[in-house]
Amino acid sequence: MEINLEFQAEDGKVLMIRFNRSNVELHSEFEGEFEFSKDEFDEIKRSIINGANNIWKNLNPRIADSFSSDYDEWYDKEVGNEANLVLVPKIHTIKIIPPFGRKTTRLYRFNKRTMESFIFDLNKVGKADE
Repeated sequence: MEINLEFQAEDGKVLMIRFNRSNVELHSEFEGEFEFSKDEFDEIKRSIINGANNIWKNLNPRIADSFSSDYDEWYDKEVGNEANLVLVPKIHTIKIIPPFGRKTTRLYRFNKRTMESFIFDLNKVGKADE
């Protein structure tokens, strides 16, 4: 079962979040910064948390405590290059530098452990708004 959700950034760029049976992927024709309104960012956060909990049982958001649990870098085996992902608190921004030489719209892929640290940080972003 695959679910695709699309979210429009302030500048019109579309970020698609794809949920499949074993991972979560971020897709777009674009790259760089995706700055969202607070409401849109909150919807992204809810969607990611709900979707990840449907894919992985016993999901436990926690701080990244090793290189393999940190979501900031992902190595795309298909193109042989790294992608980078950064959350920017307070301005509801996700920065994505996709793997060099990508052949698809896929910018980034999460596994269970990197999703746990990403959700941990997403929850911190929400607290920074209060």
